[in-house]
Amino acid sequence: MKSKIEAILEKVSEIKKRLTLVMGMTHSQEDYAIYLKNIGSEFEKFLKDAVFNNTKNNLNLIQLIEELSNEGISQNSIDKFHLLRSYYNSLKHNPNFSTSVIYAEEIINNLHSGLSEIKEKSIGKINKNYIRANSRVLWFYAWDDYAGGMTELNLFLPNYELDFSKCGEYLPQKYKVQLLKNKYYDIEHTEKMIRELNIVVNK
Repeated sequence: MKSKIEAILEKVSEIKKRLTLVMGMTHSQEDYAIYLKNIGSEFEKFLKDAVFNNTKNNLNLIQLIEELSNEGISQNSIDKFHLLRSYYNSLKHNPNFSTSVIYAEEIINNLHSGLSEIKEKSIGKINKNYIRANSRVLWFYAWDDYAGGMTELNLFLPNYELDFSKCGEYLPQKYKVQLLKNKYYDIEHTEKMIRELNIVVNK
């Protein structure tokens, strides 16, 4: 399992690859600005959680970056983080802000460099395991089995992509059942997901 510092460095490296792809095609500012907005937000959360262990959540991003000097981070890296902060804020709040993908790449390279120093200094809890929370909509069904006198419980992954044919009402019953199964239930992947499911109970 990757650590918190490894996870954010991996995200930064992925953004570098995507910026390279953008450079090779005709693009608009929004085509790459979204990556900088996302990593700016991720960086702020990383500082609060992984570096300062949620003890400085009342501070803004300027203050959080300045606090890094107390953790032994160089002024050079702090300045690089401020460049990201300024760039990130301009993209979010200044409708007249104009930039280039070349400068965006420079910002990301600076961020990677600064984060590498944080990794080297091993401050806070940056080496704790990174846990990513994922969500999935599930359908839970219960119906009575009149013949056996039991209630069947079933868990399904929904399938919203198919539309039932307007002529479906004329089909034999067994074909109607099959069409409904194909339309609403992804049984194959449901079974696979249940087999691989790792349920975590929060106490």
